[in-house]
Amino acid sequence: MTRRVIVLIVTAFWWLLVWLFGGPGAGADWTRELLHRWFGLSGRSLDVANILVRKSGHVFYYGGLAALIASTLCAFGIARFRSVRFAFLLTLATASFDEWRQTHYSTRTGTAFDLVYDAGGAAAALLLFWAVARRADSGR
Repeated sequence: MTRRVIVLIVTAFWWLLVWLFGGPGAGADWTRELLHRWFGLSGRSLDVANILVRKSGHVFYYGGLAALIASTLCAFGIARFRSVRFAFLLTLATASFDEWRQTHYSTRTGTAFDLVYDAGGAAAALLLFWAVARRADSGR
């Protein structure tokens, strides 16, 4: 399999994960239950851990998605700057749609504030992507 096909498959799989974890089954009650069951947390420590896990999830999922989209675009010959710019916009569009979609589930709440975490994760990952790619280019 070529690098292009592999990066495309990994990106599609990651996008699917983002979609699945944005659905009705992965709400705050779900992570709360997991944290309680796995770590025995309760009370205030459970509340704080739940918020930290959920918000860091936004940063992680959307940062990963942005970096993978940029990698895929670069693998298909799109210039790095255009790839990074388009990856950010596509990631933000995905996050916006996902937050809107969550407003339609009784177990979820889609918020504009979560978009800040999504955009922050995407921006941080794309800055890292840019720095790593530039470093790789300078080593050639």
